[in-house]
Amino acid sequence: KSVRHQTEVGIGDYKQQSRGDFVLTHASMVAISVTQLDWTTRVEGAIEANGTDGVRDYLDTMIEQLKELSRLVRTKLTKLQSKVMSAIIVMELHARDVVERLIDAQVERTGDFE
Repeated sequence: KSVRHQTEVGIGDYKQQSRGDFVLTHASMVAISVTQLDWTTRVEGAIEANGTDGVRDYLDTMIEQLKELSRLVRTKLTKLQSKVMSAIIVMELHARDVVERLIDAQVERTGDFE
């Protein structure tokens, strides 16, 4: 099946599974793409809904999600699952840093930053 089709299926699955289960049961490209799509959607939604306060609230969610993934990466995983999980954790650490910079910049609207 095409990556596009798998990604479309993955978007639906992401809404119904825990993040850990989602990452472990989907192709790495799908898992990475869908988690990044979710992050983008949630950050934009947080800014639009409540500006900096919304982003601050989402940061708390991100930290909990990172804790979940870090617990999962310490379980018995295949080499491939471990690599995918590690890649997603690195990406999410970077995403957390971006969210912290948005908070520091006191972003109130999606057009407030370059």
